[in-house]
Amino acid sequence: MNALTNAPISATDRIRQQLERVSHLRTQALQDGLSTAVHQVKQLQARRFRATYADFLTDPRHAAATAFFLDELYGEHDFAQRDAQFARIAGAIERLFPEAVADLSVDLAEVGRLTPDMVQRFIDLAAYAKRTGCSAILFTCSAFGPAIEAAGAAVGLPTLKPNEAMFEDALALTATGAGRLGLIATFAASIPSMSAELQAMAEARGRRIALHTVFVPEAMQDLAQGRTQDHHRKITEAACALAGCEVVMLAQFSMAAAQRAVQAALPCPVLSSPECAVLALQKRMHHV
Repeated sequence: MNALTNAPISATDRIRQQLERVSHLRTQALQDGLSTAVHQVKQLQARRFRATYADFLTDPRHAAATAFFLDELYGEHDFAQRDAQFARIAGAIERLFPEAVADLSVDLAEVGRLTPDMVQRFIDLAAYAKRTGCSAILFTCSAFGPAIEAAGAAVGLPTLKPNEAMFEDALALTATGAGRLGLIATFAASIPSMSAELQAMAEARGRRIALHTVFVPEAMQDLAQGRTQDHHRKITEAACALAGCEVVMLAQFSMAAAQRAVQAALPCPVLSSPECAVLALQKRMHHV
């Protein structure tokens, strides 16, 4: 609640407030001479995580999610750049995603990791969907992969993470080729976890791939502010760097509307996650 206006604080402001708090703690640690100690604690935490979950890191089913936790949540490197990117797209998250997703993003910004409570909220949401008669579930935010897996296991319905079907299709399309895949993202922080997920999926199938990634700055902000054509144009221009790939994937659901423009600019197939996911769910529901 805003103390001056007595109005609720928006998700955008809440995300930015939490990230500013984390930034302040980083600065304070630096000023107090604690940077080395903080880094040593993070190294210890990462070593313990690798040792505790060594089996998950080598399990094809869980490797991508485990690597995401290690690299993006419990890793020993500096997350300042990731947090800055998160802050820049806070407005886009609030505008483009349902309120429940925006609220989860606020919580993720506050604690910097998935918590049991967040996972339970995904399970509760999936259980509600099942009670309403849904035959399958598609979640649309790639930052919550482990929670999505837990929700699917809990309700026993066909449940897809946002990029799962698109990755499957990309690997199928390059099965007889050299395995040159392209990934375009408008949210830079999604690239490491998506890359790890795709690489793990390829390795589980005995495949070796060469993944080329491109980040399109400011495009998500363009879309959030109604500049749809600018959003599509920037993505299409960036896609030209991937002209040598056998298939190109659009990383974010919000990029799907640009698929036709990107396809017109490239000779290879261009995949969007919503279309691939819906088709995959239809097959699973009807056991085709």
